[in-house]
Amino acid sequence: MEIDLALNGRAFGADAVYSDLERAAVHAFGSTVNVRRLLVRVLADEGGQRRLLAAMSAGREAWERAGGVPAQPGTDLKDWLERTFDVTYTDAWNVRFLSAFVGLPDALPFML
Repeated sequence: MEIDLALNGRAFGADAVYSDLERAAVHAFGSTVNVRRLLVRVLADEGGQRRLLAAMSAGREAWERAGGVPAQPGTDLKDWLERTFDVTYTDAWNVRFLSAFVGLPDALPFML
């Protein structure tokens, strides 16, 4: 199963993206029996142009090794997703979500 998660504008924070990634995995593996692989691409959709921000590649085997249940309430979803599945981030993710922490300008439109 492949899903493109498009973020329109800058209104979505990283926590909302992690929540959506977790919900996609829960649905794909917890609510079906036929989905073996899940690929989610997180895209920035700004000005009619899409840029890849992150991707998650998940398999049913990894889901089952993690207990086959959603993350427990209060769990750091970023940590849970990265421990359970393969999550990859692009430089555009860092600019969009981490720039305040690494001293980069908040908006670098030429890099988005």
